[in-house]
Amino acid sequence: MNRSGGFRAWRPHLFNGIPLIIYAVVTWGTMVQHEPWRGEAFAWLVARDTNLGQLFRVLALDWHPALWYLILMPLAHMGWPILAAGVLHWALAVGTAAMLLWKSPFSRLTRILILFSYYMFWEYCIIIRIYGPSIFLMFILAIQYNRRFSAPLRYGFLVALLANVNLHISFLSMGLLLAYALECVAARRWTPRHIGAIAIMTLGLVALFLTVGKVPSADDAHGVGIFGKLFWWEVVKAPGEAFFVGVLPVAVRAEGNAIMLPVFLAPAGFTILAAVGFVLLTRPAVLLVYLVFLALDGVVCLHMGGASRHHGLILMVSLFCLWIAHQEPEHRLAAVWSGLFRGRFPDFPWRWRTTMIMLNMALLISMPAGWHMHVRERLSQFSGSKEMARFIQSNRLTNYPIVAHKDAHTSTVLAYLPDTKFWYPVDRRWGTYVLQTPERRHRNETITVDEVVQMVHMQFLDSSPVLLLLSDPLPETFNNTYYPLYQVDRTVFGSDELLYLYAPR
Repeated sequence: MNRSGGFRAWRPHLFNGIPLIIYAVVTWGTMVQHEPWRGEAFAWLVARDTNLGQLFRVLALDWHPALWYLILMPLAHMGWPILAAGVLHWALAVGTAAMLLWKSPFSRLTRILILFSYYMFWEYCIIIRIYGPSIFLMFILAIQYNRRFSAPLRYGFLVALLANVNLHISFLSMGLLLAYALECVAARRWTPRHIGAIAIMTLGLVALFLTVGKVPSADDAHGVGIFGKLFWWEVVKAPGEAFFVGVLPVAVRAEGNAIMLPVFLAPAGFTILAAVGFVLLTRPAVLLVYLVFLALDGVVCLHMGGASRHHGLILMVSLFCLWIAHQEPEHRLAAVWSGLFRGRFPDFPWRWRTTMIMLNMALLISMPAGWHMHVRERLSQFSGSKEMARFIQSNRLTNYPIVAHKDAHTSTVLAYLPDTKFWYPVDRRWGTYVLQTPERRHRNETITVDEVVQMVHMQFLDSSPVLLLLSDPLPETFNNTYYPLYQVDRTVFGSDELLYLYAPR
């Protein structure tokens, strides 16, 4: 028996398995301790407290695709706690990591750097939102890409699914559909299966448009006209934040976690974008996919702004396009480019290696930020909702009416309190999940505490003691009428969900 040969056969699995185990163990420990904030709890509350008809009415107003909500709905309706969503999301992240380690064409160093960079190690693993499932589906598509013509229906189905998990990633689906249709035209692939694949992708995008309803204007999101304020700075900083998230100086706001990038990183980010495009020059179908995504995502960023979780998708789509480009044969455009450059046009391996060096440096820079967030998750709380819910439940306070204001901050507590509703002063009704429309956000900011207390006295004339759950402490002028029962503020680091519970004297 050749023992050395056996070890060589198992060595890749060993080198991939050890990082995967480290990734799974560390992220599991953080995931079970993570306190979801309102962006995470909203999806769970909607999945738990709606039926299918109500769900799609909510999504039409909230501008989110349906797939993640449909996945969560059976778990929530079976009465499982919100931790089930975290476990599912973590499992998808580990599956994504496994595909990256075993199936991607990147070097071992690059794979490790991607795995433990800020986005894959924390943002798209621990934060229970639609972005993690998007990356999972994207990597499955990358593995299936070179079989898109031999198994077209499967490929079309995956593209259709990808269109319905995350609005930003739906732009990638649009690019994939356009590129596939053009490739079919160029190669005269008009079999029923190829036409069926195009039809399935198209139906997936139609389902997206039917789900999200009208496309919101800048007025819907930020209170300005569509031809008014444009977020040019967001477009400028997006590539820098995509590739260099976590670069100093890092500013953590008192009311949330925001990594602010200095302006000098913008040229570096655009340089990497250009380098990726340079790699794709001899892969025209993949280049088209990349450009469609960047163009549409840039338009949304220009009109709506964005956060690091949105900008990180630029990095992930760049990796996806490099992945699928590596599987593609050299296009005849290589000869055209070589002719234009008089035979001095760099070949694909050279362009690949140069771009990978740049990406490795960026990933290495972002790695400490992910580990930093894991440490903070272990030492502090991402949101005060979990601890406040534990206090309310352990003291049986759900037997009393609870008035919650500001509702976006306080509604997260209900993710841990099944069969419980809060009374929201903004629209004077009982409820759980809250749609944060511009009008509602404005009302939350303009309603004073005096008005809230006055509403309570008018609404609950003959009721048992009414509790106030607030996102800000009551002014001292109310010391004679209310006293504090519990507060969660000093240990919260990751969001502005600081919570204060009061009872009448």
